[in-house]
Amino acid sequence: MKGLDLNCTFLHAIRYLLFLSLNGIACHLVYAQNCPNMATFCEDVPLTCGANNLNNSSCTLEASNNYQGDRCNELCTGSAQNQTHYAFVSNGSKIDIIVTVNNCSNAWGYNPGLDFGMSTSCCGGEKIACKRSPQPIPPNYQLKITIASPIPCKIYYMDLDGYEGSVCDYTINITGGNAPQPLILKNINNDANNIIEMSQGACSQKFKVDPLNEPCEGYFEWTLDGQALNDFDREVRLDFPNEGDFVLCVQGYIGVPNYNCGQSNLTCTTIKVKKDQLYGNTRILCNEQRGFKWHQQKINSSGVYTQGFNTACHIFDSIVEFILLPKPESGRINYVSCTRSDPYFDPIQKNYYRNCTANQKIPIPKSTEIYACDSSYILNVAYVDLKTNFHLTCKNGNVFMVPEIVNYTDTCGIGIEMKYSYSWFEKTNNNPIFIGSSQELKIIKKGNYQLLVLVQYSFGSESGICNFTFDEEIDEDSYLTSPNTGSLLGKNEVCKGDIECYAIKDIVKDPFSFNWNVVEGDIITTNPDLKDSICVRWHKNSSMAGGKICVSYSDSCSSSLQACLDIAFGRSEKNIAGPDQELGGVLGTKLNAQGKKGLWSYAGGPGTAHFADPTDPKTRVRVSRFGAYTFKWTTIEDGCEIYGFLTINFYIEFPQLQGEYIPPFKGYGLTGPSVDLFQSHYLNRQLNIKFSAEIKQSIRYQIINIQGQLIDVGTISQNLNESSIYVNIDLKPGIYFLNIESGNLNRVSRFVVFD
Repeated sequence: MKGLDLNCTFLHAIRYLLFLSLNGIACHLVYAQNCPNMATFCEDVPLTCGANNLNNSSCTLEASNNYQGDRCNELCTGSAQNQTHYAFVSNGSKIDIIVTVNNCSNAWGYNPGLDFGMSTSCCGGEKIACKRSPQPIPPNYQLKITIASPIPCKIYYMDLDGYEGSVCDYTINITGGNAPQPLILKNINNDANNIIEMSQGACSQKFKVDPLNEPCEGYFEWTLDGQALNDFDREVRLDFPNEGDFVLCVQGYIGVPNYNCGQSNLTCTTIKVKKDQLYGNTRILCNEQRGFKWHQQKINSSGVYTQGFNTACHIFDSIVEFILLPKPESGRINYVSCTRSDPYFDPIQKNYYRNCTANQKIPIPKSTEIYACDSSYILNVAYVDLKTNFHLTCKNGNVFMVPEIVNYTDTCGIGIEMKYSYSWFEKTNNNPIFIGSSQELKIIKKGNYQLLVLVQYSFGSESGICNFTFDEEIDEDSYLTSPNTGSLLGKNEVCKGDIECYAIKDIVKDPFSFNWNVVEGDIITTNPDLKDSICVRWHKNSSMAGGKICVSYSDSCSSSLQACLDIAFGRSEKNIAGPDQELGGVLGTKLNAQGKKGLWSYAGGPGTAHFADPTDPKTRVRVSRFGAYTFKWTTIEDGCEIYGFLTINFYIEFPQLQGEYIPPFKGYGLTGPSVDLFQSHYLNRQLNIKFSAEIKQSIRYQIINIQGQLIDVGTISQNLNESSIYVNIDLKPGIYFLNIESGNLNRVSRFVVFD
């Protein structure tokens, strides 16, 4: 160790910190440096390939006042002043490193000693060992660090630092730590073909490269399609959100690229990323499952459907074939019964069908084999029902009992074929005796006659026989010995001066030789003695309260037939209330009746009504709710009370509100011949129905309210002694329609029920 000058001694006596601030004073001798494989800056440290290559290296630390290198904090215990760094790799064998220190001194003339450390990173990293020399340091003092099992190819850093700026001579002696073998890389992931298949969406997939001569910890550069990856380990993790072919390469270094002990071969692999197509089992859907929702799709027809999925780390298509089964062909059941007391019972829906049913589809849930789909059957139900009205008719001087068979078979239009056969019996002491099989029975005496009608029906595969027995209740002697007086059909309430028409109503089949007689009126029909109906103009200036019309007529069996009708003057129903109306979305309208003055009244409807002026024929009317209303208009003309009716339907015009009210009954059309075949009048809970002489057969009637609801139905058996019948029925105020069917005739008349 060389001596120091006095100035340095003086400065040391002042303060060590002051020395640091002076930074330019050369207070020690500077020795020549001839130190291989070292550097004062970490970035300049050369890599020694094999720690043993540092053996017998000698060097002197650089004086701190000239030091320009790194100052790594507290390598062992002191602060950084003048450091030197070494880096080496080895083959993994045991390494013993001995640093022999001599001639240590600092600016103050004493020798604080030397720090000697090993770490995994220059100026940082994991500290492996740290040795500190004593103070003062003896001559030839040795600092030793042993690395028993160094990691092959791993860079280790050896750092020396003069404590408190000490400048020391040192010698490095190393045993072991030979250079590693050259770095040769295997295929990525050890894949023999260098082709790795991957599913689209794969994430955090590990790719690894192994040296041929394990172990060896190197520096690895990875690229994907030529783009560098910021990962320098032996493995990388990658995501593959897209399909395609990708090239992954890696090259290794023992050390770092700029300072290395060998560059490896470049190894690459092709990564083929493909979206998976996963095929599910074929799914069978019943037809009622049409519109089945499968993820974001609806299945409305058979076919192969694809649905994409993007789950965690997996993008794939699910492919499923759907087969939508056709609707099972419906079976058919045709049920025919002779009586409603034996209705059809559906065991599936547990319903009785007591009325006719046409092509009714009856669902049968989960009934087909294998797939348990819904099926159905088509149900047709019919009830054979015959009614008959007996009447007598005269043919060529003979009297016949004629049954008018009315087929009320409830078929709903499904078309059943039926054939009739007839058997006549005369009951004596309640014992029926067969007397004939023709359709009409010739009679010459009064008797209790009975008709048996056999109906042979066929409907599809169904066939059978129904039998119906009818007892006649005609007093045959009333015609055989003294023919019954008939009746006339026509208005019996008229105004003076009106023209009305009248017709004979009787059991006579073809009456002739007519003799008409009118009181307080004139016949305006030409040749009335040749016709069974006439029109009459009632006297306008009659002083009587009423008139009368009679007719005498004959047939081939009798020449003393007669019918009369009393006529009352002063009151008549006419079409004076204005036309019927239908109004959408409003609850009021203007009326338009005939006449100057009169009185409006409310005849029926679903709510209340209010007239602005009930005496004004053109007043406005408002109602409280939607529906069909009937109004009556009454006026006086020439001293005669005339009244009429009209119906107004206030309906909701928005389709979504349909069903909120009952629509009005449209009727069957009230136009027809000038002579009414029927007349109806309701009073005291009785409906009086009068018939014209043209009606020879039994009558079936229906009473229908203004909303089209069937109120009553029945059959009228003709009787020679009657020109009208009474039906006992309790009806609410309002307008009603009477639908009459007789043979081929069909008529509708309207009547009003008042409070």
